[in-house]
Amino acid sequence: MKPRGDKNRAGRSLPLQKIPAVITNSNPVVHSIADCPAITRVGRAGRPRGLTLRDRFGTLPVVHRVFQRVERRGRGLGRRGLLIGLVTGLVSLGAAGPASGQHRITFKNGVVHECKILGFENGIFTVELSNGVKASTSQANVARIEFDVGAATPVPPEFSRVAPSVPAAVPAPPPRPVAEPPPAIKKPPPRGPPRPGMELTLASHWQHRLGRGNTAHRDAGRLLAGCGTPQVDLGWKDITLWGKVTYLMPVEEAKTLLGLGISTKKALSCSLFPPSSFFAHEFSGHFEDGMTLLTMVTDFAGQVVAVQLSDGMTRTERWMPQSTAYSTEWSLYNFVDDARKANSHWEIGFHVAKGPQRVTGYPPSDTRVISTGPVDNNEGVIRIDSDLFSVKKNQWGLVEESRSRERVRLLVAQPVVDLMLYVIQQSR
Repeated sequence: MKPRGDKNRAGRSLPLQKIPAVITNSNPVVHSIADCPAITRVGRAGRPRGLTLRDRFGTLPVVHRVFQRVERRGRGLGRRGLLIGLVTGLVSLGAAGPASGQHRITFKNGVVHECKILGFENGIFTVELSNGVKASTSQANVARIEFDVGAATPVPPEFSRVAPSVPAAVPAPPPRPVAEPPPAIKKPPPRGPPRPGMELTLASHWQHRLGRGNTAHRDAGRLLAGCGTPQVDLGWKDITLWGKVTYLMPVEEAKTLLGLGISTKKALSCSLFPPSSFFAHEFSGHFEDGMTLLTMVTDFAGQVVAVQLSDGMTRTERWMPQSTAYSTEWSLYNFVDDARKANSHWEIGFHVAKGPQRVTGYPPSDTRVISTGPVDNNEGVIRIDSDLFSVKKNQWGLVEESRSRERVRLLVAQPVVDLMLYVIQQSR
């Protein structure tokens, strides 16, 4: 009886179960040929003995001729003829070139698909369809393979897509920390005057009644030279003088805000101010830094232009933190009351600030601590701190007694300081 393998009909491709060999296009490999133990020792004339399939096989389209030769030689020869035909056909692939055709794969479920086999590894076929899509399927699903057929169909369900090779992503370097800009300080929009036409009001013809220059003009000119410009500016300015009191606020409104009671009113006699134009409203009480008297200075229309705090209690220690801030050359120490020292040996210490910036000396302190930071003073306000300090010496010139006799703090709006400098300039 002839073996089953001899009954293959002409024109049919040999089932893969009969020849369990898998040949790839890019790297031909014999998966298993149990029935052909001597295949690596068979060769044709002109071929070196010991030739292996891995070294000499060509490309897939030629495999079709191998199967045809196997079928022709295998007819009537039995299993031995089948083996001889297979070996003869496979050895002839040595001169085969690259594959260019399509292959038809018949699956065990009867479905047939056309494609181009690219390779085989670990029991998995890799193929390329006519539309360029790569797919794969297991060897266990394949019944037979035919070669040099027509165009391929879209990806069938028996295949799974092969993802295109993508170079490994290089992780991006960590972002460098960027210093965030400091938050922008939003300034409140400028306010308009609370009342239409609000401006600094002076007595009529005040410029024609200016006095002659004196020691008060000399002291104020030296002390305030870096605090303003000699000019007359009557316009309203958005300036907060002290607490809730603002520049050109009506004095009655200021009294209500501060909760002040009865006051006394008198005209300013100091020649630094335009004559008959400014008035002092005095209130007794307990205020900042131990002050006992608050004076609000108003213009001719009763609008606040300055606030002064003072205390006449005698103390043994100086108010200014440095003794170099005191000098016997000064004469005027209270601008609002036009008060001057009574003894030429007495000293006056000054501290002047324009807004938060120091101009002369250091802020007063009972603890003798020197503060070099910003001064607690509002923009648009000139702050003048003064300390009248008496010194008593004996016949040998030695100090027998020294006391702080009066401390004064004046907070005056910038336009009024400019006006005072203008008066000093015009009175020379």
